[in-house]
Amino acid sequence: MTLAVTAVRHRSPVVAGLAVTGATVAWTAGAWVQARLSGVWEGRRLVRAGLLIILAGIAGMVLVLQPGVPVAEGLAPGPSRAWAWGWRTPRCR
Repeated sequence: MTLAVTAVRHRSPVVAGLAVTGATVAWTAGAWVQARLSGVWEGRRLVRAGLLIILAGIAGMVLVLQPGVPVAEGLAPGPSRAWAWGWRTPRCR
């Protein structure tokens, strides 16, 4: 993600750092949600839902490479992928 922001979109490392920070916070939130839902939802259901969100986020990353799309809109899929990854990661019991 940071390479796409700095090399392809010619933005500063600060913008790339904000994208990584957003993804980190989203990952933490996803892990927190997963911990709360693990007692209610079956593990397979969590993994399936997380995988669908990750796939949507990957498809949305294509926006970052499009010159006509504003950088902020193109970076939106990054945190959603990180949130879903934190969400779908199975807990150790």
